[in-house]
Amino acid sequence: MPRSTKPIPSKTPTPFATLIALAIALTDCNRARETIAPRSDRAVEADERSTARADAVALIDVRAATFAPITPHARVIVTPSGIDFDNAAVIRNWPAAERERAIQSLDGALPEAYPIERIGVVTVREGIAAPEQTRGGNAGFILTPLSETLEDAMRLERRHAELTREQVDTNATLYVHRDAPSRLVYQVMYTLAQAGFSGMDLVMRGKTAVGVLHYQIPRDGGPVRERPVAARSLAVEERARLAAEQAIAALAALDSTMAPHTAAPATAAGANSARSRRTQRVTDAGAASVDAGATATAPAPRTESILPVVHVTPTGYAIGWDEAFLQPGCATEGPRTVAVPLAGTALDPNGLRHCLAIAVAVPAWQARLPTPRNVLISATDVLFADLVRAIFATRETRPDAGDLFPEFNIAVGP
Repeated sequence: MPRSTKPIPSKTPTPFATLIALAIALTDCNRARETIAPRSDRAVEADERSTARADAVALIDVRAATFAPITPHARVIVTPSGIDFDNAAVIRNWPAAERERAIQSLDGALPEAYPIERIGVVTVREGIAAPEQTRGGNAGFILTPLSETLEDAMRLERRHAELTREQVDTNATLYVHRDAPSRLVYQVMYTLAQAGFSGMDLVMRGKTAVGVLHYQIPRDGGPVRERPVAARSLAVEERARLAAEQAIAALAALDSTMAPHTAAPATAAGANSARSRRTQRVTDAGAASVDAGATATAPAPRTESILPVVHVTPTGYAIGWDEAFLQPGCATEGPRTVAVPLAGTALDPNGLRHCLAIAVAVPAWQARLPTPRNVLISATDVLFADLVRAIFATRETRPDAGDLFPEFNIAVGP
């Protein structure tokens, strides 16, 4: 007799079982998204936030110049009220698979979720970095919180380079507010160098658009007085090295004869008062500030090369080499003086350009100028924008002429 069969009842899931299955599925989905989507989303969102902050910075304006376009690098925003850092643009620019491999390979070694986005990483009060955040206090140049942040970012950058066999990106993009003091910007540059960054793109507003001027930073940062921050436009590595050596000697010679002054750096709130202090210094020191009993002389015939140093000060531009300084009129040399005084209450870049055009035409000096022509630009107690305007004033007498000093080093004195 055939065995009777009974239909197997179908198992209809209960509402509770359905909820459990759905919860498990959502958990698995979230885990999958956590490894890819959130990191990608965070990079995009952080980049958009930082770009908005950067776009709000009142940049240094050099309308006569044309700059290279901005490219993704680690980003530092420097204002008279604080310093921000992020590497969102870099990470956003990596393909998703490469980004995840680099981040996952450092799991457990990362101080926080990437990308890094630290607003107010350094506190700035009246244009001066907080002493407790500066290694060595007010006299220091390494900004400790920024240094630690840069090391975190560089750790991921190096790991990414190892995995992809690409070059480590050692450049940083700096958005500098036009009222930022020169010393504050140099502290940022010095800290970048110590953390392994070898170059920076300084963002400025040019003739047609916002763009960058690239500066090369010595790898070891170097003591301020012994190794100025190198910046080159056309120089190759060897020429830059020789120029830096000349700059060290020239700056030391200039500093040995420049009278010290101790005014505080200009700040965002006190920029106008800084201008008035300049006027007062000119009144106190006299228009020429020539040492008592000294007289200007025509340049004596000599053969050794010279590296001109333009020292940007609150009273005007002092221009010297060895132990001699250009005198007012710019065709004679003599003791310490301000060759190009203020125009009213402001520095006079056009006057600086005119002065250098006169000086390079003097035969006794013309034969001793470096080839290619290189100048060191130093700044004390002025805005970084004043130093930048001096850079462009020393380059040429008219756009694209390159007839003065198209190559340069910069150094900001403490």
